[in-house]
Amino acid sequence: MANMSDVYGSVVINSVTGNVLKIAESINKLTKNWHYNFDLEINQEDMNQEDKHSIELGFNASGRWSFQNNIELLGKWLANTDDEDIDEAVNYLIEYDFELLIDYQEIEVGFAFIGTGSGSVTHNAGTYLSECKCENSDYTEYDLTVKNLVDILDFDEEYAREFLGC
Repeated sequence: MANMSDVYGSVVINSVTGNVLKIAESINKLTKNWHYNFDLEINQEDMNQEDKHSIELGFNASGRWSFQNNIELLGKWLANTDDEDIDEAVNYLIEYDFELLIDYQEIEVGFAFIGTGSGSVTHNAGTYLSECKCENSDYTEYDLTVKNLVDILDFDEEYAREFLGC
């Protein structure tokens, strides 16, 4: 189901062979021209971790969204580009093994649901990004209520009521 959702969560990027920060930057370059917002949140503290093999970043996204499908299609979307400016990012990602472990929360007001889930994207060095192994797991959907906003997404109760117009 495609809808207009706000999605946020965390992404752990693991790579023994590549620079995890450069992998994150390359993914941001590739996703900047998508029809919806997707942004890995790289801050100054993260910039000091260039030599690490794992990094955890927050992310946010919005727009026409079905996040379960987006995880499954991520490799194909990363590979389907005609923009010469991002060829460097594509080539960097193709060169290295990496894994993305994604935990997310999704709020969709129009269809009145909250979703929580996780997924993974695994890439083997030297293969096209469209060959990434993309999987979803543990997706749960809840009714959009004040109680669920507070209990599941840690909203403040007053803000949850305001958010839903109660």
